[in-house]
Amino acid sequence: MYEIEGVKFARDLQKSAANLAQHGISLTEATALWRGTIVTLPSTNPGEMRHLAIGFMAGKLWTVVYAPRDDHFPLISARRSRIHEKTFFHQITGTDHGGQS
Repeated sequence: MYEIEGVKFARDLQKSAANLAQHGISLTEATALWRGTIVTLPSTNPGEMRHLAIGFMAGKLWTVVYAPRDDHFPLISARRSRIHEKTFFHQITGTDHGGQS
C-alpha cells in the first residue's frame, strides 16, 4: 500500500514493472498524478468498475486507470492521455492546452 495526499493506492509490483516497460512510467510514479489537478471519469471497459484519472505530470497529460475500493485505489495502468482524454481534461478544467500535453 502506498499513500499520497491522503489517498491510499495499491499496485502490483510486476504490473508496475510491465507498465514502466510499455508506457515509460511505473504505477508508483503514476501516483504523483494526485498531487495536482485531476479529472476523473468512469471507464467504458465492461466488467470491473474502473475509473480514469487524467492530469499533468512533468508537463504532460497522463491517464491512470484504477479500480476504486472502500479505502484504497488499486492502480491498473498508466499511460499518456489520448486525444479525447486531453480534450475532456481541458474542457472540464477550462484550460487551454496551448500545444502542451
